[in-house]
Amino acid sequence: MPFWLRAACCVLAFTATTAGGVLVARRFIPPDDVAPSYICFWAGAKLVVAGQSPYDPASQARVQQQYGWNKATDGLGFWDFLPYYYPPSLMTPLSTLLVPLGYPLARLTWFVINVELFLLAGYLLRGVRTGVASWAPLVVVPLFAPSLYSMFVGQLVALIFVAIVVVWRLLQDRWDRTAGWLLAWITIKPQLTVLFLLAVLLWSARQRRWRVLHGFALGSVTLLAVSMAVIPSWPIDLIRAMLDQPLPTADRPWVGSTWLLLLRTVGLHGWTLWVAYAALALPLLIVALRAALDRDARLPDVIALSLLVTFFVAPYARAYDFPVLLIPLLLLLGGRLPALWRAFLPTVFIVLPFVHLWRLAGGGVGFAFMPHVWLFWIPALLTIAWIATMWRADVRPSGR
Repeated sequence: MPFWLRAACCVLAFTATTAGGVLVARRFIPPDDVAPSYICFWAGAKLVVAGQSPYDPASQARVQQQYGWNKATDGLGFWDFLPYYYPPSLMTPLSTLLVPLGYPLARLTWFVINVELFLLAGYLLRGVRTGVASWAPLVVVPLFAPSLYSMFVGQLVALIFVAIVVVWRLLQDRWDRTAGWLLAWITIKPQLTVLFLLAVLLWSARQRRWRVLHGFALGSVTLLAVSMAVIPSWPIDLIRAMLDQPLPTADRPWVGSTWLLLLRTVGLHGWTLWVAYAALALPLLIVALRAALDRDARLPDVIALSLLVTFFVAPYARAYDFPVLLIPLLLLLGGRLPALWRAFLPTVFIVLPFVHLWRLAGGGVGFAFMPHVWLFWIPALLTIAWIATMWRADVRPSGR
């Protein structure tokens, strides 16, 4: 079947499944009980449809307050509105397509789409070489505690997760130009995707798969041209929004979960902070980039290492971003670790995050401002396990 026809069939099937899921969800789930973060995507989409900048703070506040945003309750006294920081990407056309549904139905649809995307990611992971049983991703991906957290909060990581796996499968099947095009459109959260993007492009160049770079260049030009035609001022508006509307970690570093935020949480600042940050972030970044430039490196290993190192290099991430770490976890369980550790690791990463999230949320601050930073043990432990296996001959097969 031609690729365009397969893609059209997939879109139609996904649309039909979403419609059926929404019809069922409307009977049992009030829209106000799920996806509270969706209000910022809704405001951004409404402004884009109206031909206005989605980054304008006054417009965002006006739209969100029109749909019920309250600083005292929803913003916990911190946000006048939930800031929209996302550059043009796959998310933009998806969110604008939901505008005609109206806010309550669109919010419930967003929740259903998140559930579907995690299930889809698990299904697609069966077709890549992780080494685990085919049923394992279908169970692990949607039942991972941060995945469930992301679903109910209404975040974007499910879309990022699916895009990463689709790029992986396209490259595996030699659909290089299509993979490059998609790479250009997945900068949904740059802090999560930039290192992955760079690693895959370096790997593609090293493997002389130039069509990936051609597709990426064409996709980037198309995305930039469409974005500038719709909102010509968006780059300047985005930079201004990030400067004028600081992230919640500016005053509360413990609500994020990266190496830099962990150091800030324990009290480091000034030059001691940056020395401690660079002492770990730079060596890991070099390891990730060297792996991408290795002619014998396998693509799954390059992808997994780039996702792990992201949480040591990125200035900002939260616990609902952790589902992407399931890719290195599945690869570890697929043969990189000794049998004893493969039996032990699922309990650690499936059971303990539930317990830990429950304890953190019970501190009286709610999910928005709970101390995500203490969940940093998840990327830290996975990275230690991965680095420990990198020099084992039996887990470094040659090939592509």
